[in-house]
Amino acid sequence: MNASMIPNAACRTHPACSVAVELRGVSKSYETGLPVLQEINLQIPHGSLTTLLGPSGCGKSTLLRLIAGLDQPTHGEVWIDRMPVTHLRSEDRAVSLVFQNYALFPHLDVLGNVGFGLKMLGRSKAEQREKALAALALVGLSDLASRSSSTLSGGQQQRVALARALAIEPRVLLLDEPLSNLDARLRHQMREEIRSLQQRLGLTVIYVTHDQAEALAVSDQVVVMLEGRIQQVGSPQEIYKYPVDAHVASFMGDALILDALCDGVGRWHLASFEVDDSVLPLLEKRPGRFRLMVRPEAWQLTAASRSGLPGKILRRAYLGRCTEYLVQVPWGELWAVVWGASAALQIGSPVSLSLGRIGVSVLSGSTASIPPAFQADSGEGMSVRRA
Repeated sequence: MNASMIPNAACRTHPACSVAVELRGVSKSYETGLPVLQEINLQIPHGSLTTLLGPSGCGKSTLLRLIAGLDQPTHGEVWIDRMPVTHLRSEDRAVSLVFQNYALFPHLDVLGNVGFGLKMLGRSKAEQREKALAALALVGLSDLASRSSSTLSGGQQQRVALARALAIEPRVLLLDEPLSNLDARLRHQMREEIRSLQQRLGLTVIYVTHDQAEALAVSDQVVVMLEGRIQQVGSPQEIYKYPVDAHVASFMGDALILDALCDGVGRWHLASFEVDDSVLPLLEKRPGRFRLMVRPEAWQLTAASRSGLPGKILRRAYLGRCTEYLVQVPWGELWAVVWGASAALQIGSPVSLSLGRIGVSVLSGSTASIPPAFQADSGEGMSVRRA
């Protein structure tokens, strides 16, 4: 597939066409009236990879099917390239959908599978062959064109399904849990290949997954969903560092959510402890209650001393690039991650904990008087001591 095969390249470069897909007040309900999607308003930028992320049953695959034209919304509109397509048939929307199970035809060879969409669009046999071979070259399977699809490995099947989707030159490529049937090694490899292909061709991709690591790795934009609603939209960094609520914080990775109180004179009360914020100039010293999110990598562990939060190592797991510790503290247990090749702390040994600025933020909206986050790049810590 050369540059001429990239769909709507001229439209993508025009300022008026910066939005590839727009959902306006989209809702979807079952016949019983049970809502699946509720008031979805979302814009997908041209040439971006946007991930719909959420637990099973949150509505992300249903949303993908509405964009593809396989289902109709109960309310609202779907727009593609500034055109309303809500009532257009799927084949008239110029979108491609790669299903979770790939949906290959076992009676066709690889070339026949890749060219199937072109055949359904009424393209000539010569065009079917030319574009199918070009799509196979893109995914590195040119030498398998004549092989039966039933003899392919999982990774090869995934590539064939992707090539079939690309062959029709879609405006938007839709991927529904495309890596869920692959083992861990292949998932990592294929997600990198999908991201590389998307960036190289400037494709607009909407990618459904429940795997937060996958979403962080491949996305320009992440859409976190829960119970048919959008909870937060942002870059992977924004979603991970500055979640809007406890659900988003915990879904994007391990997170400890703590209630805290600022007394207005430079002290933060955290459970039964007092936190000195003198090294946190970015946080306004205003009185109020708020919720603090702490990632495991924020905790700094040292040998037990009179300063810091007292704790005891309960469990240790060496993971190569880092070591995870389960630590007992006065209010319960917490996970801490230590990166690098530092000396291992022994199970049962007493420790002192302090908080670094990386991996700590205030949940948005937890109080009107507290700014949304106090994340900083400095490695300086925040001392914790008994109140």
